[in-house]
Amino acid sequence: MKKMKRAAAAAVAAAVTAGTMAGCSSTDYALTADGKKVNAGVYISYALSEMTSQMYTMYYGGKVKDLSECFDKQIDGKDFTTYVKDSALEKTKEFATVNAKFDELGLKLSKDDKNTISDNVSSSWDSNGDFYESEGISRESIKQTYEFSFKRSAIFDYYYAEGGKEEVPADDLQTYVNDNYIRYKLVTIPKSTSTDDDTKKSENAEIKELVEGYLEEAKELDFEGFDKIIDEYDAYKKAKDAEDSTDSSADESAADSSEADTELSADTDTSSSDDSSADGDSEEEDKYPNETVVNYTDGTNKDSDKYNENNAELLKQIKEGEYGAAASWDNDTNYYIFMSADIAERTDYVDDNKETLLQSMKGDEFDSKVEGWVKEMKITVNNKAVKRYTVKEIYDRQTEYYNKKKG
Repeated sequence: MKKMKRAAAAAVAAAVTAGTMAGCSSTDYALTADGKKVNAGVYISYALSEMTSQMYTMYYGGKVKDLSECFDKQIDGKDFTTYVKDSALEKTKEFATVNAKFDELGLKLSKDDKNTISDNVSSSWDSNGDFYESEGISRESIKQTYEFSFKRSAIFDYYYAEGGKEEVPADDLQTYVNDNYIRYKLVTIPKSTSTDDDTKKSENAEIKELVEGYLEEAKELDFEGFDKIIDEYDAYKKAKDAEDSTDSSADESAADSSEADTELSADTDTSSSDDSSADGDSEEEDKYPNETVVNYTDGTNKDSDKYNENNAELLKQIKEGEYGAAASWDNDTNYYIFMSADIAERTDYVDDNKETLLQSMKGDEFDSKVEGWVKEMKITVNNKAVKRYTVKEIYDRQTEYYNKKKG
C-alpha cells in the first residue's frame, strides 16, 4: 500500500512538473508551420533587426532626436511597434517556409556553405553573444538565421541559375543589361563650401573655369582616352590638397614643408607608375579602369531602395548623352564631367556578374514565389510568445544591456 501511495505521489509530482515546464516553455517558439516549431529567438532576432533599421532611418533622417521617440511614430500607416512586429512575423513565416521548401526540393548546403555559416556564427557570437542572450536569442537561433539566407539562395539557384528549372539564358541576361544598364566614366568636382559669399563666388569661378578647360580637352578624346581627364583632375586635386595643407601649417618649420613637398612628389610618381603598368600584370585585374556600370532603371525609379534624387538626375543626363561625347552637368554641390559608351559592347559583363544580374532580373519574381509558398503553409502564430517578446521590451532590454556596458 505504501509503495502504491509513493508511486501515486510520484506520478502527481511528475504531472505537476511537466505542467510547469510546459507553461514555462510555451513561449519558446514563435509559430508552427505545418506542425514544425520555429524558435522564439528567430522571431526576436528579426524584430530586433527591423526595429534597429527603422530607428536609425528615422534618427539619421532627422525625424527623431532620440531613439525612444520612434515609438510615437508611424510607418506606412501603422504605429511603430505594430509595424516592427508585423514585419518580424512575416520574416519568421518566410523563414519557416524557406526551410520547408529547401527540404521538399531535396537540397543540401555545401561544405563551403556550412563552413562559412559556422565562421559567421562564431564571429557574431564572440562579438555579441552576451547581448543576444540578454534578448533571449540563443546561438542556435543565430545559426538558423544564417542558414536561412543560404537556403533561400540555394532555392533561387534551383530555379534560375545555370541548369535550373527555369534557367535564364545568357542571351536574355545580355538583353536585360542592354535595356537597363548604362556604362560611363565620370569626374566629380566639388563646388566651394565657403561660408563667405565673396570667397565662395571667387572659388566657384575658378572651379568653373577648370571644368570648362577639362570639357574642352575631353571633346578631343574617345571613351578610353577620357582616363586622361580623370588622371589630370586627380593630380590637380592632390596638388591642391597639399597646397591647402601647407597653407594651414604655415608656422611649421621649413624642413617639415620640404618633407611635405617630397611626399607629394612621391605620390604623383606612384600614380604615374601605376598607370604605366596597366598593360602589365594588372591588366587582368582591371580591364576597364575608371569605368562604372549601373542599373539605370533602378537608379531612376523613385520606388527603388537605391533611389536618390540628385543621383537619378545625373544618371538621366548620362543616359541622354551621346556615346563617346564628353558632357557636363552641375547641381548645388558639384560639377560633373562624363562620357558614356554602349553597354552592349561589354559582352563579358554578363559572365562576370551573372549572380547579381539574376537577382536583379528575377528577384521580384522569386519574392512572389516565396509569398505564394507562405500562403500555402499551414502557419499558427504563438500569440503568447509574441505578446511576451514585445518590441518595447526588446528595446528596453537593449537599452539596459548597453547602459550596463557603459557603467
